[in-house]
Amino acid sequence: MIGGEFLFTESGQKWNTIEITLPERISDGMIEDLDKDGYKDLLLIAGNFINIFFYKRSGFPSTPDYRFYYTRLGEYIDVGDVDPSSPGLELLGLSKDGVKFIRRNKFGYVDNAEFLISTKIDMPEFHLGPFIADFAFDINADGKDEIFLLRDGKAFFYRSNNSSQWLPLEIENPINFTTVYMGKKSRANSDLVIHPLVESQSSLLVQDFNGDGLLDFTSITLRKQKGEFRFQSLDSPLKPKATLNKEKRPFYLDVDNDGNLDLIFLEVHEIYAENMSPFPIAKFIVHLRKSNEFSLQPNHVFKTIIVNGQSPFIDVDGDGDLDFISVWSEITPGSKENILQFLLESTLIFYFRCYLYDQTKGYSIMPDIGIKSKIKLNFSYLSNALPFDISADVNGDGIKDLIIFKDSKNALLYFLDFKAKNKIKSVELIEIPKGFRGYQFCDLNGNGKKELIYIKERSIQILAFTNK
Repeated sequence: MIGGEFLFTESGQKWNTIEITLPERISDGMIEDLDKDGYKDLLLIAGNFINIFFYKRSGFPSTPDYRFYYTRLGEYIDVGDVDPSSPGLELLGLSKDGVKFIRRNKFGYVDNAEFLISTKIDMPEFHLGPFIADFAFDINADGKDEIFLLRDGKAFFYRSNNSSQWLPLEIENPINFTTVYMGKKSRANSDLVIHPLVESQSSLLVQDFNGDGLLDFTSITLRKQKGEFRFQSLDSPLKPKATLNKEKRPFYLDVDNDGNLDLIFLEVHEIYAENMSPFPIAKFIVHLRKSNEFSLQPNHVFKTIIVNGQSPFIDVDGDGDLDFISVWSEITPGSKENILQFLLESTLIFYFRCYLYDQTKGYSIMPDIGIKSKIKLNFSYLSNALPFDISADVNGDGIKDLIIFKDSKNALLYFLDFKAKNKIKSVELIEIPKGFRGYQFCDLNGNGKKELIYIKERSIQILAFTNK
């Protein structure tokens, strides 16, 4: 037993593991408290099925508690609390004809899908199968989720009234921006190579701007929620106008932990533009908010290559403010084609740096943590991500821990300690299982420690650190 709650099979002195296997290939999944008992459950899409595993005091069952054909719901799957009469979360499915759902009763899920919203939906032109999409969440803090849809080229969120009707509200003025990332692309000779891809997208941020517990829409203009789904459009107090252009994507975080959201611009630079980096380069420009106004000049500017789709602003040391993570690599082959072949066949040197935020001085000029690491990249699972993660507290000491995937077989887990001279308490070697396709950190049983979950082709493997 770990923390008196989660049951694992013993596999080593410091790590305990459990593995769940399915007969079909796993294409996607989510970790969510579906029955609202305080413990995380598993929803796995495999083959044509949605498989649900409920956590119990003895652990997860070896076979799914519930198993459904995903086609009864739609191409995109989510969960949400949209029916107050049903206990726990409902299963939601989005397709071109609208949103269907499967509700729960006291015995479990009822295996029949009903239309929640019936309307034509804009779907991607190419779609290869079902996957998890976040299109249902609570806007007005009433405990019931609203649903976000694209329709006729416009964005809407749907709310239910007292008559169980779902009413749409259009969301205006999204931000158009360009992003660059590494993806797989076929050349004329049919060889599959890693290649820079450029996409133009529209962005809309949904977040609590003023800390009142209600979610607001932040884009070119701020639509501030006044309660009961009433939104007041405010004329752009969110940004220094001189610094905004269509290539800069604004978002808002409370960097200095003063209760006010600060403004951050993201610029994505063309690959190879600087230092011959073969990865997308992200530039983050921080404007702190003081006395309800943003500084016109940037307070801090950082650059990093894009890592794992995660925000580089993370509270690493647990003091409430947001620290910054930078990852960099420099290589000097003679041509772009050589760079791609070099990436596919050779080891690269990466520099990991962490800059801690100080309430008096702001961000440190020199990195507080610096780690140089040789990594053999495996683009079978890292086509648009890099093998660094500092998002999880694995041992429950309140400080984030750093995991580096060295190659396809081994990872290093750095337990950080900011009282130590080099800020590193210890390092653990973790064996990566065969067939590894991805990973996720999650505190499954609420004991303050995050388990490492490996995703393989037909199974998931859960590792928990025992502190032994």
